[in-house]
Amino acid sequence: MILRGQTRRRIIGAIATSATLAGNRAVSAKPSSVLRIGWLKGTNTLTLLKARQEFLAGMGAEGIDVEWAGPFPASSPAVEAMTASAIDVTVGSSTSSVVALAAGAPIVLFTYQPLGPQGEAIIVRKADDIRTVADLVGRRVAVNRGGTGEYLLRLAMSRYDLPEGSLTTVYLSPADAGNAFLQGAVDAWAIWDPWLTIALTRYDARVLLDRSAIGSENAIVTLASEEFVARDPKCLQLLFDALLQANQWAVAHPEQAGSMWAAAMDLPSTLGAPLGNHNAVPERGIARGDLKTLETIGRWYRQAGMIGQLPNLSKAIVELEPSLPAGPERN
Repeated sequence: MILRGQTRRRIIGAIATSATLAGNRAVSAKPSSVLRIGWLKGTNTLTLLKARQEFLAGMGAEGIDVEWAGPFPASSPAVEAMTASAIDVTVGSSTSSVVALAAGAPIVLFTYQPLGPQGEAIIVRKADDIRTVADLVGRRVAVNRGGTGEYLLRLAMSRYDLPEGSLTTVYLSPADAGNAFLQGAVDAWAIWDPWLTIALTRYDARVLLDRSAIGSENAIVTLASEEFVARDPKCLQLLFDALLQANQWAVAHPEQAGSMWAAAMDLPSTLGAPLGNHNAVPERGIARGDLKTLETIGRWYRQAGMIGQLPNLSKAIVELEPSLPAGPERN
């Protein structure tokens, strides 16, 4: 990937606006190495780790300092930062990761978290007369290019036999898509959480097609650079253990996790409960069995003309096993 103009400035800006190292590093008197995490404002376990850094205590004990870069607006610019050797680890969807790998990004996947049933959908306004997928013909639908939104829309079109060109695809970031949806500039929006919960509770929206009706096989994955994995496998294992322990806590305390996600995204505390209940779902190490799902996504992208070639996904996963027992109960 080549970093140009606004993209490079966006990455530099995200890193420059990271909170001070004193407040955002795991405690370590004499760090022997540094782990640079690019975080996103989203309902993922990395965001919880930033909020509850006690799960990273093992890093400090091993002399590893943790630096937080971001927040990045989406996975794509974070992966670009990783390609530029600015960060070591980030998070994204399996769909966006397949697209990044097809473009040659030097990344690997090491955790896998299938989305919950209420984690993504195509939505419309309650007052509009769009009742079926066929009603989208001639309408304007907002998606993020090459990511989850475009995947959801194109998959729905394929599943319900809507021909190419039967509707207008409007490429917008989630934040811009939300404004366009509110103002009536688009008729529908293919989206995931937290924006799905925001739209349903604050934008007078309703679900046209949920994850199951679309047939989505999307998941949240944690990504690392190939260089980092080769350089510091011990640090990778420690982070993996911390992620699983934080996720176990979230599954046991969904509303508390949701409150932390809401705070990280500057959302009203009233959204904490639905965010937690929709997204505090089990996360695990990625496994060979997940390749089938990833390859299905890749083949679908290839057939849809959204990627030029199917990446070698078998070389893009790192299988890890927890080295710690299930995490202790934490309040």
